[in-house]
Amino acid sequence: MGRQLSGITDFSYLLEFSGNDVEFLKEMIDVFIEKSPYDVERLLSGVQAKDWHLVYQMAHTLKTSTNFMGIKRIKEEVLTVEDLAKNQQDLEQIPSLVAYIANVCSQAVEELKEKRKNL
Repeated sequence: MGRQLSGITDFSYLLEFSGNDVEFLKEMIDVFIEKSPYDVERLLSGVQAKDWHLVYQMAHTLKTSTNFMGIKRIKEEVLTVEDLAKNQQDLEQIPSLVAYIANVCSQAVEELKEKRKNL
């Protein structure tokens, strides 16, 4: 659990999408830093409450934001959680997947705070 993941984020997509607009990149980083902990908390709350509709919604939200930030290492897990929650299938798989997603997102926020200083 204490395993540190380095190089979690990749700005390639955002820079291409924005035409290398660094100010846009900074804004998107700020939004992710501010919003993703709340989204992850809601995802975790949904799992705890077995509110699969909320889990689906938050996985869907995180799918977009993590893709923008180039957080590829949880792409499959987010898609899996979204699909399982939507279809209410194999629900027992969701808690461990969500724990991993939460861990990576938390580390991504810390990485982005550091990268943001250097832009």
